[in-house]
Amino acid sequence: MDMGTHLFVGIVTATVWPHLSHEQQIITVIFALLPDSFEWLHQMVRKKENGHNHLSVNDYNKLASHIGGWIMLPYIFLHSLFAPLIFFGLSWIYDWPMVYSLMWFVHLLLDLPSHKLKLGLKLWWPFSQKRLHGFFDWWLAPFFRGWELWGYWAILSVVSVILIRKFW
Repeated sequence: MDMGTHLFVGIVTATVWPHLSHEQQIITVIFALLPDSFEWLHQMVRKKENGHNHLSVNDYNKLASHIGGWIMLPYIFLHSLFAPLIFFGLSWIYDWPMVYSLMWFVHLLLDLPSHKLKLGLKLWWPFSQKRLHGFFDWWLAPFFRGWELWGYWAILSVVSVILIRKFW
């Protein structure tokens, strides 16, 4: 799913989760975004390979040699079940709110239906290389490629600001 949706889900969760301090609410939102924290690396490789960082089906075909290589290792690890399980363990040990690891799981749940082509999620990596493919690739959907995306993000932004101002 797109970063705007992950950000919004983090804000909503941080707002409704009981007994979170302001700092913990911010950390909750950060954990909603963390699995995509290496996206800058993919953008850099796409720009190097094709001279721009616009994403298309052909870009993935062209970059297929990178998909299994080192460039995808951070993405694969952060989109496997082991990353949130590590944070679940850390939350248990250090008495952190469980919402942190929950946000990581929610991120993966949002990504499952929206990653179809070459970026199907390897939830059981490194024990299995099998990818779970979703129903569509959100970044290739016309809605997310045109001006509609800006309207969608504007709506999410307004609702997020209202939630933060009223409840944080």
